[in-house]
Amino acid sequence: MKYLCVLASAGLALSASLTEAMETTFGNWQTGLDGSTSASMIYTNNDLGEIFAHICEFESEKCHFRVSFPLTCTEKAKSPILINGYLGSQSSVAECVRGERGVFELKDFKLVDDLVRSSGSIGFAIPEGKSGFSVVEFLTHDSKRALNFNTSQITFHKVASKAWEEHCRSSGGC
Repeated sequence: MKYLCVLASAGLALSASLTEAMETTFGNWQTGLDGSTSASMIYTNNDLGEIFAHICEFESEKCHFRVSFPLTCTEKAKSPILINGYLGSQSSVAECVRGERGVFELKDFKLVDDLVRSSGSIGFAIPEGKSGFSVVEFLTHDSKRALNFNTSQITFHKVASKAWEEHCRSSGGC
């Protein structure tokens, strides 16, 4: 009975958390799942339909940032990127992860995290062609709460998973 209560509580909390994650907004940020149950995502988009996302993977317990540009890229190719926030401009490296959509993973998590948390907007510039740049900008108001919420989903997922595993062990299987 004790395990059933724990499981029921974890299940209700999981259901509530997933519903909240699918419906919650923080300033310009919207929460949701990444299309699977392996990660949580919070994102903001701009008027051109480009997306800046913070994704937390449950298994690795790590988060990363991705940004889309109106261009195509070669997957796994690395490119320099300029990031501009209220703290100033910083250069970093981005890796193409979805070539047909121009989606890049930003490789210096701490740098991006610090800039996003301290800014009401953030901009990115990446080389395009031989002499041009593609530039995107996003409003990031209330980013501290948004990023903290998304990161907390890793802990919640871990607790719910352990409760489920314990139930399965005590009941002889699931």
